[in-house]
Amino acid sequence: MRVLVTGDSWGCGVWKNKQVVHEGLVWYLQHKYNHTVTNVSKAGCSNLRNLHKLRTTNLNEYDFIIVYYSNPFLDIKTTDDFSYFNVPDKSLDDNFITQLHENLTCTYLKNLNSLSKKIYLVGGHNKVSTQYINYNNVIALIPSIREFFYPTFIEPEVISSCYVFDMYTNKFDDKALEHINKSRTHMRNLSNIQKEYFHPNGYHLNLKGHAILAEFIHNFMVNQ
Repeated sequence: MRVLVTGDSWGCGVWKNKQVVHEGLVWYLQHKYNHTVTNVSKAGCSNLRNLHKLRTTNLNEYDFIIVYYSNPFLDIKTTDDFSYFNVPDKSLDDNFITQLHENLTCTYLKNLNSLSKKIYLVGGHNKVSTQYINYNNVIALIPSIREFFYPTFIEPEVISSCYVFDMYTNKFDDKALEHINKSRTHMRNLSNIQKEYFHPNGYHLNLKGHAILAEFIHNFMVNQ
């Protein structure tokens, strides 16, 4: 099958010392399962940037499209719309974080659906918020890679540990800052349990993890 992959660093492959050392999923889909794969993933790429790539690509040239889902809050940087933070200090609360996450997520998913092509989401940097997917063309193939490999781990959907927020910590009230710090700690603690599939990088999938991911996706593609 002709496969298109786009995403952030999670779609680039296996990382070590801040460099990609193996194509991972893409390599296995090509060389083990004989698919033709085009990978346009780029480290740091936001959901909106991936949407732009899809909009400027002839999607009819592909039989299967995989999109790695990133942190919705990164879209703020992509649009350079920091007006959310033009407020008095300590005035943004937990509700602001939750509502902003919902708005950014729903807008992105709606735009993906408008492409009129089946898009299969894989939750890497961020878990896919499946409760907002009510579209025919958007499928959460793997809502969370971490939960895929560690089913007992529950990944929070709202990861408010984001460098965009770090730029405006003075705008959040104490409870919201606690939420942000707790989110960051939660993800850091995960590195203690994911050694088998995520080290040596400690965050992205290693070669063993990519091999399992590729087998799952290949089997899904040929059996759908």
